Amino acid sequence: MEPETWTEAEYLAYLAHERRMYAWVLERYGAFPPAEARAAALACYPYEAPGRLRGLAFHDEAWHWAMLRLHGEGYWRTHPGLADPPQAYREAAAVPADAGGSHGPAREAAGPIPAAATARYLTDYLQHLVAEHLGGDRSRFDELWTLVPDLPRRLRGFDADGEWLHWSPKTFDGWYCVPARGGFDVYYQERGRVGEVRHFCDERAALAAAVEAAMFPLEGPARG
Repeated sequence: MEPETWTEAEYLAYLAHERRMYAWVLERYGAFPPAEARAAALACYPYEAPGRLRGLAFHDEAWHWAMLRLHGEGYWRTHPGLADPPQAYREAAAVPADAGGSHGPAREAAGPIPAAATARYLTDYLQHLVAEHLGGDRSRFDELWTLVPDLPRRLRGFDADGEWLHWSPKTFDGWYCVPARGGFDVYYQERGRVGEVRHFCDERAALAAAVEAAMFPLEGPARG
């Protein structure tokens, strides 16, 4: 599909996939801590406004750009064994975004979604809640407010710099849901520039909007 024919949803899905795989490579071949790998992926794959050159980085897959980061230009000559992605990379890339953490750091291709108590990333935590309490139906997300005690505080507990959704003003790229006068503001920030700000008087509505924008759509059942 040509870049100029992408819908916004298609572009964001592909962007999230390449970020996920870039972080996967850095963690496994560069021994990057997950948060650092995530931050590096965001820097390598910034959000681009619609235009003719949008998605230019996609002409090579994440493996190539991550190898350049780790071993520099000509890695295919100095490290011939890394010239092509291994089977493990292909398997991880084949995992649906919903199973590996859409807009989030990659997990291994195999393995169940971790229990909420042990989830390391917000995406994993939300997927577990939706699967356990809602039968995988995201459209019932609002029911979680009564099913999960103190859910707003639990969500805000996932606030690492490497996360894709932030709860306080920071300098990192990503989505934000932050307290504001009279309620909460939800917005996307890229390279220090704040995009359109959506203001909510109700905290639950703000959190739901932020989760939908940053993590996964809430209109239907989870895939995979």
